Amino acid sequence: MKSPKKKHNKTDKQTKNNSQHRTLPRPTEIKAYLDQHVVGQEQAKKVMAVAVHNHYKRILFQDLDDGVKLEKSNILVLGP
Repeated sequence: MKSPKKKHNKTDKQTKNNSQHRTLPRPTEIKAYLDQHVVGQEQAKKVMAVAVHNHYKRILFQDLDDGVKLEKSNILVLGP
């Protein structure tokens, strides 16, 4: 006897994405991590922290069709 297949609906995706969203570090947490490894460059660390946060948020919510689209941002990082 076959077991019935569970139907996946929009609320299942929202629940899955919401649980993943709770583990997504906030930009202030990302900047605090960068502060431990990068000396100076305060503005660059702030911009990088927000960009990393938005990158992961965009990936986590790409399947959610709520009419909101987060745009991709590109950052050019130069160093010695």
